[in-house]
Amino acid sequence: MVDSTILIDYFRKTDKNNSRLISHFKNYDRLFISSVTEFEVINGSTPIHLEFWDQMLLRFTSWILIAKLQERRQKLLTFLK
Repeated sequence: MVDSTILIDYFRKTDKNNSRLISHFKNYDRLFISSVTEFEVINGSTPIHLEFWDQMLLRFTSWILIAKLQERRQKLLTFLK
């Protein structure tokens, strides 16, 4: 579970490859954020940085949606057998 401090660390680093978020991506197969973390990041964002956070959070939520669709597909295939 990635919290807001890890996301903010990524945002502030000039060399993103040295951030904890990138390290987590290298060490774990899946990363998740909570709705609370999403709220904290968006609520604490300035208007000028909102586009960055929208794109960043979209990557997390898109992956979650794809994972859910794959899970549903697998259940359906199992049911149809």
